[in-house]
Amino acid sequence: MTTEDPHSPPTSRVVVYLHPDPDVGDAVAAALESGFFDVLPVSRPERARQLVEERAIDCLVTVFDLPSTDGLSFVRSLRSAGIVTPTVIHAVSGNESVAAAAIDTDVAGYVPVPETPVESVSALADTVDRAIEDSTSSTAALRRRWQTVESLHDVALQFETCATPEETYQFAVEALAQVLDVYTCVLYVAEDGSLVPKATVGSLPGGWQPYGLEEGVAGRTFQTGESSRSDHIQSHSGASPAEDVLQSGISVSVGDFGVMQAVSERPGAYTEHDRKLAELLAAHVSAAVSRIRSNRELRAERDRFAMLFENVPDAIAITYGPDRCVADVNPAFERAFGFERDELVDEPIDDYLLPDASDAIHVVEEVGTDEVLRDEITRQGTDERREYSFKGFAIEGEETFQEYGIYTDITAQKRRERELRQYKTLVEAVGDPMYVLDVDGRVEMVNEAMASVLGKPASTVVGSDPKTFMPAEHVDRGTELLVSLLTDPERQWDTFEMDVESADGGPFIAETKISPLLDDDGEFAGSVGVIRDITRRKERERQIRDLHEGTRDLMAAAGTQAVAEMATEVAADALDFPINGVYLYDESLAALVPVANSERAQELLGSPPVVEAGDGLMWDAFETGEPVSYQDVRADPEVMNPDTFVRSEAFVPLGEHGLLLFSSPNVDDFDDEALALAKILGSNIEAALDRAERETELAARTDELERQNERLDEFAGMVSHDLRNPLTLANGRLELARDRLHEASGPHTDDIEAHLSEIEWAVDRMETLIEDMLELARTGQPIDGTTAVDLPSVAAAAQRTVDADLAVTVDDSLGEVEASEQRVRAIFENSFRNAIDHVGPNVTVTVRRTPDGFAIDDDGPGIPPKHRDSVLETGYTTASDGTGFGLAIVADVAEAHGWELSVEESPDGGARIRVVTDSS
Repeated sequence: MTTEDPHSPPTSRVVVYLHPDPDVGDAVAAALESGFFDVLPVSRPERARQLVEERAIDCLVTVFDLPSTDGLSFVRSLRSAGIVTPTVIHAVSGNESVAAAAIDTDVAGYVPVPETPVESVSALADTVDRAIEDSTSSTAALRRRWQTVESLHDVALQFETCATPEETYQFAVEALAQVLDVYTCVLYVAEDGSLVPKATVGSLPGGWQPYGLEEGVAGRTFQTGESSRSDHIQSHSGASPAEDVLQSGISVSVGDFGVMQAVSERPGAYTEHDRKLAELLAAHVSAAVSRIRSNRELRAERDRFAMLFENVPDAIAITYGPDRCVADVNPAFERAFGFERDELVDEPIDDYLLPDASDAIHVVEEVGTDEVLRDEITRQGTDERREYSFKGFAIEGEETFQEYGIYTDITAQKRRERELRQYKTLVEAVGDPMYVLDVDGRVEMVNEAMASVLGKPASTVVGSDPKTFMPAEHVDRGTELLVSLLTDPERQWDTFEMDVESADGGPFIAETKISPLLDDDGEFAGSVGVIRDITRRKERERQIRDLHEGTRDLMAAAGTQAVAEMATEVAADALDFPINGVYLYDESLAALVPVANSERAQELLGSPPVVEAGDGLMWDAFETGEPVSYQDVRADPEVMNPDTFVRSEAFVPLGEHGLLLFSSPNVDDFDDEALALAKILGSNIEAALDRAERETELAARTDELERQNERLDEFAGMVSHDLRNPLTLANGRLELARDRLHEASGPHTDDIEAHLSEIEWAVDRMETLIEDMLELARTGQPIDGTTAVDLPSVAAAAQRTVDADLAVTVDDSLGEVEASEQRVRAIFENSFRNAIDHVGPNVTVTVRRTPDGFAIDDDGPGIPPKHRDSVLETGYTTASDGTGFGLAIVADVAEAHGWELSVEESPDGGARIRVVTDSS
């Protein structure tokens, strides 16, 4: 075998060409010889084998179809015989599967034939040339193989320098590209259900894409953990190459987390040796990543321990050796005991902390390294002794044991336990049910009164959740109040109500008073609650509410009889006094007369007698005006009927109106609280009777006024009828007299005309008086109904009625009032006339809105303050021809509406008629 440079042209290379058709064999041989080959054409496999065995044949070329065999089987037989001459398949009828099988059979090359063998001579020559070169360079290949192994050793050392998995992935694919013939290579890592490309060398046209965990060759490698080699990817089952140029590849698993792949553009580019090299590289990757992750977890664990050691609230000391010298202490230890770390390190810890040498704890001696020692101890700090819960464990070091001691300060807890024992004594002494809950809301203590309510021994209640014996909503309400109290430093306790089912006394309404318990640092340490039966108080509250409702009914009752009857109902329903009655004083009889009795009183007493002056206890109470109760009336010598079934009795005077009576067949049935409620009811009844009497008097007065108004209406009708008729006759005669005077002539005509003018003025004056009297009568009448009256519109209408030429300015913002439009119009008409009468036709009137109503102003001389009340009186006038009715009518209209009216000075110095429609 030659050792010449494989890249220089050979001087003589002998090739055997095997083809069953001699003519074709000769033609191909002739074509190959022109390409620097000595070609020996043969037509039989036996002859070809003889030549390669006997002569130095550089390459054997055979077609696939041979007599009695095929090219691949022939090559296999050669290899079985130890003949390693490079062989090329010239497949006249070959296909892709033949090519793949050829590579697996250790064939140096495969050249397909398009039509005739001669047409592929150029490709065949190249393949033969490369096969000979590869064969003649086997010694160099062996050398490169050893260099590759040495390179991988260097790679393994370099993996130790990688600090992150990502850095390791990239270094791995770069190393793979160095030791193998690769077109491109990639390392996939399993993440979120996919194989994700983490590092690559080279590129693909569509970029690197993730694969499913069971997808393609990469997925199969990941699932099985077995590597694979493909000499012809296009024919590989399950492969889906991104480019047609990719011909062969290697796929190896990387630990349990990834897959590494390399591909080449040459078929059969990788050998089993290459696959093992890739597996070795993958093993280095897995080891490096595991090391990085392990170191990372170790650092994290070390960091967590350091952080825990530095920040844990409990004091920790690490000691070593039999003298328990200090190796380290944490900041909490320094704070707890008052010693600096530097003054403790390498010093025996017991010399600083032990109040008594007999209290020393040696963890190794007591429990060894297999257990945790727990104890409650007392230790001395720089300021004081404190109590601690001690937990210690030991580990074996390189030279000696190390002990870890954890000190939890329980001084406050111990103090609380002692206080709790004292508190328990106090709780037991409290008569009301009482409980204490711990910081987790569980029962820490109950007194016997509470246990009695629950019907359980106190020992069975302790440690339980309150919801096991209280409704959940009550427990939640208590929790909400505690949270509120903890956020409000001004409040130390609060209460809420709940229904309690007592095991020994039936249901009752309870008021629960709760308060948080705080430790010495002001932190929440639990709560305490006291339960008090408020059923009686709630009943009194109900009575007071019912009494309040009954008072409204009393005040709405019409007449004294209705008030008295309502009083007996309220006394029975609100105060639970079913036997009661109302007696009113009758002046004509000088006696107390029963006017109303409850249903129960009527059933038991029938028709009670009239109580005259000096008769029994009832009259005494009325006469003194003071409420009084008798716990047993039979024992009193002043009792009216010693044989009465009544035992307890109470009398509540109603002022001058009479007396309210309560009776009971039971002795001592009226306590101070009941009598107090009775007094309240008595006061309300007295006020209702006062109101009823006033309303009776008011009704009588109203009836009288109505009768007066009727007489006034009759008078107005009489004035209108009886006075207008003579005036009408006088006007008629006056017109006739003027007509006759105009027809006559003489020296006395002017004198007669003057007398007639005086008569005309008198008649007009009488008509004006009649009109004003009628309007005054009408304005004094009650208003039957009201509507929303637009004041600007009514004022404008009044101006047209009085004098269309009168200068009137109306504020558009006057708005509306609820009133009688006709009566309101009378206010404006009479006010306008009053301005004309007292100022003149050139007066200017302004109607303005005021905060509480409206005002009618003029620009005249005004009305002096001393006359401002008088001008509102009927008949008062300062004009020579005035009637004195104008402003009086205005005042009556305002009063009929419930408005207020006053005379003031206008902004221009004139008169102002101010009407207040909203007195609120």
